[in-house]
Amino acid sequence: MKTDPTYPTDLITSYFAGEATSDDLAFLAAWLKADPANVEFFNSFRKTWSSLERSKIESQVDLDQEWNALTKKIDLSPVLKLKPVSGSSWNSEDRRFFSARSLRYAALLIILIIPAFFIFRILVGPRMKSMSADVALLESKLPDGTSVTLNTGSTIEYPATFKTQERDVNLRGEAYFEVTHDKSRPFIISAGKVRIQVFGTSFYVNTNAVNGKMEVILTNGRVAVYYEDDLSRQVILAPGEKADISVDQEGIIKTTNDDPNYISWKTHRLIFTNDQLGEIVKTLNKVYHSQVRITNPALAQCRLTATFDDQTLGSVLNVIGATLNLKITQKGSLTLISGNGCK
Repeated sequence: MKTDPTYPTDLITSYFAGEATSDDLAFLAAWLKADPANVEFFNSFRKTWSSLERSKIESQVDLDQEWNALTKKIDLSPVLKLKPVSGSSWNSEDRRFFSARSLRYAALLIILIIPAFFIFRILVGPRMKSMSADVALLESKLPDGTSVTLNTGSTIEYPATFKTQERDVNLRGEAYFEVTHDKSRPFIISAGKVRIQVFGTSFYVNTNAVNGKMEVILTNGRVAVYYEDDLSRQVILAPGEKADISVDQEGIIKTTNDDPNYISWKTHRLIFTNDQLGEIVKTLNKVYHSQVRITNPALAQCRLTATFDDQTLGSVLNVIGATLNLKITQKGSLTLISGNGCK
């Protein structure tokens, strides 16, 4: 085994002895990731350490005494009283050999397997988890306390424990985030090549590329939107601003958000100000996951001003029908809006 002074042998020894601090573990993890040669040295050191510990066990442990102590704690009589297989024998010397060998194996398994498990965790990284809003809106919290609301059909993937440098998640679909502030660890959302970086803020993300564009709308705080391979062209959003992100052409356009209903799917608060019925129906279908249709194309130009707070789709449609003198008909899963048009 190499004895190069640049290798942290004292730290590795502390690790195997179970005396390493959290700072020691962080340093060791970074050192292992820095160079494959470091991993090779670590494995070589582990083999040497294991051999030394095995030697200590065989020379220092009274195996018969340990066996007796073990049998006092657990009932092994059913095992020890097993009849020998025909043609064989099971005497006290066999039992002594069996007990000694078992204790040796147990000790070696602890020495060899447990360190390997922790190094695997260090090199591979934390276990990934996911949440999906399969049939209904889903609200939950991430390991750092960040609140996330997923719209139906959306999925988020995240590590069981966030790394020390940053908090990375992957999003497919629509979500609203209220990120726990942590200046030292930015919160980064990945969606294909797009990255959205924040430190603590509230915002909406839609990765479903409608007309080839994704959306980010900021409620409060500040976010940076960029492509993973071009951080220099990042766009910073202020509250009330929106980023339209081109998936194919890799362009980001910043505008003022003029849609008061961008998170109505979450709040069920709808605000319409002289809006056309055609646009209102699109919003209703998105918020309620419904299939509302206008039978007469002329009705799409009708305009409505109204506010709805946490009302059912039926209640909203009844108000629209009464206000604009329209007929609302249910036909299977479809809801049809019909009438003679608006003056």
